[in-house]
Amino acid sequence: MSVRTAIRPRSIRLLAAVVIAVLTSGLIHTPAAHASVSYGYISGASTVTDDFGDEGTLKRGGSYAYTNATALWQWILYAEGLISKSGIDCQFGPGTETATKQFQSRYGLSADGVVGLNTWKTADNRLSLTDSSYPEADVVTYTGKNGGKAVFNRAKAGESYYSFRVDPYNWAGAAYFAASRYCGGF
Repeated sequence: MSVRTAIRPRSIRLLAAVVIAVLTSGLIHTPAAHASVSYGYISGASTVTDDFGDEGTLKRGGSYAYTNATALWQWILYAEGLISKSGIDCQFGPGTETATKQFQSRYGLSADGVVGLNTWKTADNRLSLTDSSYPEADVVTYTGKNGGKAVFNRAKAGESYYSFRVDPYNWAGAAYFAASRYCGGF
């Protein structure tokens, strides 16, 4: 039996329907939609105001709920004045979810407490390149609506983001699959 006779038009329609359902369900992220997750860390290149447009979804109970990527988001919430420094614990728990809803309401977004594409893009608009003179990294600043600031390093090789300073000279990378031992130590 040839492949042509083995696959009937009805089977093709059914297979197409299943593929479309899976892709639109959010169970599988296409590489174009969430390229940074496939790299394993929050990343960016060239213009900083489009760095977060391909980031993975952060949410309570999600795959990246206890990671340094969540810590980066918590620094943004801290700069907005929506959580305290002690709330930066790498855990997307109820406090982070509530603060995320407040962030979303502040910027006219649907307040669902999930850091998805629109929430990341809104945060993008508040990033600025503040110093590119260092050979290894650019200094990128997030400025909250109330004037609060969160400072990040973005490595020039690979353009990965470093989510928080762990001492005066070291930064923890904004990884999707790991949480720093320094989380919660602020």
